[in-house]
Amino acid sequence: MSRGATAALKAVPGVMLDPRGTFGCLKETPFVLVPLLTLALVNCVYAIVTLPKIRELAMHQIELAGDAVPAEQVEIALKAITWGAPAGAIFTAVAIPLAIALALLLIGQFVEGDAPFRGLVSLVAYAQMPSLLKGLAVTVIGLATPAQEMQNITTSLALILPREQAGSTLYRLLSFVDPFVWWGLYVMIVGYAAFNSFTMKKSAKVIIALYLVYAVISFLLMKRFVPTPGV
Repeated sequence: MSRGATAALKAVPGVMLDPRGTFGCLKETPFVLVPLLTLALVNCVYAIVTLPKIRELAMHQIELAGDAVPAEQVEIALKAITWGAPAGAIFTAVAIPLAIALALLLIGQFVEGDAPFRGLVSLVAYAQMPSLLKGLAVTVIGLATPAQEMQNITTSLALILPREQAGSTLYRLLSFVDPFVWWGLYVMIVGYAAFNSFTMKKSAKVIIALYLVYAVISFLLMKRFVPTPGV
């Protein structure tokens, strides 16, 4: 293995254990392929491991529909899940860092940021590493959880609420109180400061503002598409 590949792999745990030192090095050599492949492969494995549960959940929902779903459509749906879950995991693992990096590049025009797009992609991809630990937790819990309950698995503070509260306003709000998400935000703040030579305070303002925009949009979408208990 080349020295560059070794350094890129060491940065995976490095951004979680020593983000300041690791991003200081990554600023000079912003690796992109290794963190993106790591995210894609690990999330794909999680999807494959939980695939039987996902298929079981789909069958449960189809059974609730009674005879309304023809057998041939059931088969098509299960095939789509079998291929779509791993493919979707790979796509989102790559697309999300690219989208966030593009947003940061545009924001950089207004806050005097000088990090190049490649550097921002590297930064965001590595900042997603805490999400792999969240994925591991969700996967392990999911394997021990009945398929019908998999939709309610969360690592956020919303887990303290009874299942009947899923979809409520309080549930939506508590779903943003997630230690893994906040860990990732801290890592991104450190990295954004390093790549742009910003103070932590200035970097935090940018990253938190971007997250708040995401949170508001997500909240509104959940309110629109997630059923409220009793409604």
